[in-house]
Amino acid sequence: MFTKSLTTVLIAGITALTANAADNELSQKAAWKGTFKEVTAGQHSGEKCFETTGYSQIVSKKSYKIDPAKTYVLSGWFKSVGKQPGRLYFGFMPLNKKNRAISSPSVMVEANTDTVLAEDCRPEDKVIKIKNGAKWKVLRYGLIAFKTDPTGEYSDIPNQNITPFGITSVEQQGDIWAVTLKNPCGKAFPEGTPVRQHRSGSSYQYCAAGSKKVPTEWTKYSATLKGIAVINMPNNEFWPGTEFVKILMLINYQAKAGEVMLWDDIKLEEK
Repeated sequence: MFTKSLTTVLIAGITALTANAADNELSQKAAWKGTFKEVTAGQHSGEKCFETTGYSQIVSKKSYKIDPAKTYVLSGWFKSVGKQPGRLYFGFMPLNKKNRAISSPSVMVEANTDTVLAEDCRPEDKVIKIKNGAKWKVLRYGLIAFKTDPTGEYSDIPNQNITPFGITSVEQQGDIWAVTLKNPCGKAFPEGTPVRQHRSGSSYQYCAAGSKKVPTEWTKYSATLKGIAVINMPNNEFWPGTEFVKILMLINYQAKAGEVMLWDDIKLEEK
């Protein structure tokens, strides 16, 4: 963990850099929240590594400022040492300019679904009337976004004017369409308000590892990202609206048999 090799490592929360990976604060126990301990046997490099038994969500305590013009490389080494391989999710928690989490439903767009409300909607309504639902779908994790940008520039993304997910029917009724939600929409908007269909995706940006079974030998997982996406959740760009991130790992996800995982050399670097 305390390697002396030269690299450029991003320091949490600011744009200052260090040229020595030994100074990388991600190698320190105090840098992380979650269930884990330091161990001095079986490490990938240096004097010690971290060990997690059973499931835990591990998150960096500090956030990292993202510059859209720069390229970032997230990497880490993982090893299963329990009765069976643990499952890993590894990536980022995207945050907006106020350091608040960006949700996948606010950025996940269903293509060609822009239209407008055909009638006013109220918070208690489950049936929402729209002008054109020809491209709308029944989706377990589908939802409606209001006050959308009808120009195609997606300036509303991330869109916080969204319903709970769950679209149970889309039905044409003469010149309009009725979209039935699983739950009340929770919003009040007048006829003519621009809307589109969105969907819920993964909770976080698992760009380095998504539901990977970690082998019993040290294995490196990494991702390279540059720029901010306009819509949706690509793994080579940060989510729309991202200004900060936290590093996030789901260690031994859905553990059932005492899975144990070692993790070491977690880095976020500018390339």
